[in-house]
Amino acid sequence: MMKYHFYSLAFLICFSAHAQDHLKMDGDISAEAFWSQVAIYTIGDPIDFENLQTSFSKDFPDLKINTEQSDSNIFNGASLLHYKNALTEFPPHKLEVLQYFAESLSDRQKQLLVKSGEAALIGIYGFQKNSWVLNKRLNQWIADYSKDKKWIIFDLHSIEYFTPKYWKSSRLDLWKEEHPRLENQISIHAYRKEAFCRAISVGMQKFGLPDIVVNDISCYKMDDMLRFINILAQQLASQPQVYKNEILIDLNKIKHRDLRDETMASIFENAKKKARINVKPAQREEGDPLNQLIEIDFSNPEYENPQLYQEYILTALFGSKDEVSFIDHSDALLKASKEATARLPKLKEQFQKGLEPGYSILLKAPFIDDDGSNEWMWIEVIHWESETIEGILQNEPYNIKKLKAGAKVKARQSDVFDYILYLPDGTYEGNTTGAIIQQTQGG
Repeated sequence: MMKYHFYSLAFLICFSAHAQDHLKMDGDISAEAFWSQVAIYTIGDPIDFENLQTSFSKDFPDLKINTEQSDSNIFNGASLLHYKNALTEFPPHKLEVLQYFAESLSDRQKQLLVKSGEAALIGIYGFQKNSWVLNKRLNQWIADYSKDKKWIIFDLHSIEYFTPKYWKSSRLDLWKEEHPRLENQISIHAYRKEAFCRAISVGMQKFGLPDIVVNDISCYKMDDMLRFINILAQQLASQPQVYKNEILIDLNKIKHRDLRDETMASIFENAKKKARINVKPAQREEGDPLNQLIEIDFSNPEYENPQLYQEYILTALFGSKDEVSFIDHSDALLKASKEATARLPKLKEQFQKGLEPGYSILLKAPFIDDDGSNEWMWIEVIHWESETIEGILQNEPYNIKKLKAGAKVKARQSDVFDYILYLPDGTYEGNTTGAIIQQTQGG
């Protein structure tokens, strides 16, 4: 199941440290070393730190253990720290932030967590080639040692909180191959940035790999883009190679069996299953993990705007399917359209105030096709001033050769036929005309 957090820029908070040197976009882009940190907060059972040290030393006899705050870069080592006054020395996130990062916790557990007075921080570090084995061993030890304890586990890299039971089921039980399914070990943070959205992976540092950034995403296309990021992250796990700023993604060569099978079963028939992408060192922004960052570069002189090129890459990988309906505007359809367009002033006001995280607005507008008729298609709104609406075309035109899905287009508010308001929970409002069209055509 795809996992990501869609939230306000104000909540971009990272604990990660130890950024890597500047990346060169040719050759192996993995780091020499990895760093993985997990914290335990008590919400009932105290932490016997001496016993914790003994248990950890028994399971990790090959690691040199440091129990004091240090900036040591010794490879194949571990750090065990005890915070007896966690609220001042190592506080957890506040309640308003936990709504994004603690999906397995009950409201009561979150309330206890923010008051937790004791914590332990466990860190391991070593050569990147050992990251997979050591991280799985750490996941196993955390699962065993926290079993049946009233504790909360915090992954400092993916910025996620877990109950002990959920940690075991998601971080350990699903790790069945040499390289785990990365989307179960990392997170992707997504947020609206002006007209478009930005997404960044968090957690790749645990495996000595760069985190992945995509800018200027059509917010409506976020699910497809996050699917794409997860596949790229999985490829980097087994093949962290860049060739002159390019990476070839081939769905047939995904090495994780379950991910490959699920991906191949879900794509459309016209998918090419391959795409060559450009990457570059990413420009760090506030709240980004202090790790190597690579950006998928969608600036391409052959495409008028990045969203057009994004659409091309996503369609090449996963394919696409648009249904075309040839209809007459019946009285029922025109009535539904009139009722829908009466909502436009409120939608415009909502957009101009700034859409909250997870919201996006699509409007159905007419475009003159190559035969002089109207072709009605959906656009995602990116600007809305007075009567003029600018947006990203979300449909592949049926009979307009010079227009493609992903293009920047303009429409007049008075020409809009219907709307869709997408909500953060995945539901939507609107598209009443679409329901009538489906009924008319026996859908």
